[in-house]
Amino acid sequence: MSYKLKEKRTEPRKPGKWIYPKTRKAIYLRDGHKCLYCGRTPQEHGIQLSLDHLKPWIYFGSDRHTNLVTCCRSCNSKRGDKSLHQWYKVLLKEEIATKEKIEEIKIYITSIKRRSDSNIQKYRDIISGKKPYCRVDKKHKLKGK
Repeated sequence: MSYKLKEKRTEPRKPGKWIYPKTRKAIYLRDGHKCLYCGRTPQEHGIQLSLDHLKPWIYFGSDRHTNLVTCCRSCNSKRGDKSLHQWYKVLLKEEIATKEKIEEIKIYITSIKRRSDSNIQKYRDIISGKKPYCRVDKKHKLKGK
């Protein structure tokens, strides 16, 4: 990885909402409302989604959408502050993902890192109803909290 595991933030994370709700929902929509790592969804498996920093926050990872992916709380807490390389080894060891699935994850992460702000704005516009021709299925419950 491009960050050194010895260099950590010393200040604690500020409590409360660290990302705008519309941006959170836009990232969930971008990632198809499923965990990137295990593939589970809230509708089928009853999981709770969260956002995972690709470069962990404690190692100076940003809160930008290009550093965030959708994952379940279980995978997020298992990953902790591991680098992606370390996390892939855990996924293989615990049989959460296959080598082929990990390659798909790597390709998807590369595409996320290359996306511009205008791309996430498209998803925000869909959520807020500014693009009526792009409707979100009502079962996603994106409106409100």
